[in-house]
Order: sequence, then C-alpha cells, then structure tokens
Amino acid sequence: MKFEEKELILHNYQYKFLDYVDESVPEVYETLKSFLPKYKRVFGRLGRLELRDAFNCIVTGKTQNENYILHTLNGNIRHYETFPLIPSDVRNLKNFFDFRQNYFEFIERFGLETDWLIESLFFFLAFLANAYHKHTLSTAVMHKIDSFRGKPVLFEFDGWKVTDESKDFERNATAAFNNYLHDYIKETACEAGMQGYKKFRRPRDYERLRWLVRWTVQKKRMREIADEFFVEERTIWDAFETFKKYDLPIRVKNKTEGI
Repeated sequence: MKFEEKELILHNYQYKFLDYVDESVPEVYETLKSFLPKYKRVFGRLGRLELRDAFNCIVTGKTQNENYILHTLNGNIRHYETFPLIPSDVRNLKNFFDFRQNYFEFIERFGLETDWLIESLFFFLAFLANAYHKHTLSTAVMHKIDSFRGKPVLFEFDGWKVTDESKDFERNATAAFNNYLHDYIKETACEAGMQGYKKFRRPRDYERLRWLVRWTVQKKRMREIADEFFVEERTIWDAFETFKKYDLPIRVKNKTEGI
C-alpha cells in the first residue's frame, strides 16, 4: 500500500501537459523565448520577490502607479518618489504595456488561459533570461514537494530473560513487533487520508493529455483527434471532463465541433 499526494497529482498533470506541448508544439517555447531579446535585461536582474512585483505590474495590472512600475521594472531610484515622466519614461512604459498585450496574445493564441499557466510561464521567462542551455516548458512547473511522513517507529519489548529459551523470546518479540507494525501502518494510513492523500491504485494515464494538446493548443477538430488516436470522441470528452480538476486549459468547443 502507498499513497499519492493530491498536490503532487495536480503537479504531475500540469507538468506532463507542458511536456507534451513541448513535444508536439515547439512553437510555443520558441514564441515565449522570442520576448527575451528585448526584455532579457529586465527579467535577468529581477529576484523572486521583485519578479512577483513585476508580475503584478505587467500582467495582473494590480499596480497602476506609473512611477512604481518604472522603478520595479527599470530599477531607477528616481522613481522611488513621484516625479513627472520624462520622454524615456513614456517610452519605457509603452514598451512594458506592449509586452503585456503581446504576452496575452501569446496566451490566447495557444489556448493557455488558466491562472497557473499565465503566472508560471511569466516566471519561466526570468528563468530563461538566466539560463545558458535550452530548457523545456515543463521546467515552468518544477518544484519540490515534501510528502507526509509518519511518526518515528519506536518499538519497545522487554529484554530477553536468559534463563528462558531464546527461540521463545524471538518468537514472542517478533509477534509483538508485527502487531505493533500492523497498528502503526493502519494509524499512519488513516492520518495520511485525513491530510488529503489518496491510496495509489494504478499508474495514471498521462498519455490522454496528448488529446488535450491537440484540442486546445493545436486547435484540431475532435474528429481528427479521434482518428489519430483510434478512440471514440465520447472517450476524449470524458477524459477532458476529468482534467477540469487539474486546472488544465480546455478549449470551449464550437457548436459544430464534436458531439
């Protein structure tokens, strides 16, 4: 018996989705990377906290103060205070607002319109700005998850009374330990279940995510996908329904598409 962590299941689906996007639609990675020649200086110097501020400035639009935006993105100390904008400020603001427009056009073009993708791919740009080798899109969702661990195994049993048969002692101690271990596993499994872990029953079929890449990113018709993978259209739609809980981008079908 073993368990799967809910967060790790979510992570694996998102990771494999981007992995298949990279495999089938390399244009996504190349398009994202095309932003860097103009903005690498900005992305390359931002730390994690500064990048969060930049995300709020550029993508979410939460920050509207123009001086704060310029200070965050350009690191110009002049913009700690409120100063009238000079021509270069106006140009810089236009550049970053143009980036916002182009970034969302990229997101819409490839159907990547979920919050985690919008954020993860933006942060991935900062990673690419400092990377010396080609990486894959799936790198955008790589992170370490520490799994729940049961309490330490602390088994105690009275020591061997040497005037008794050692075989009797061994038999009794082994039986006591096996009972302890059985109870320990049962209690730890119960606690893991209470913390959101699910019993592992069978390997997950990530291959079905290829259908989603064809549908959402490559904009193929459902009939084409069904013919390519030799499956029924209803099977694909059912798979897409299960993908919703993993927050994967599922293109809305037109009235003329599929069943």
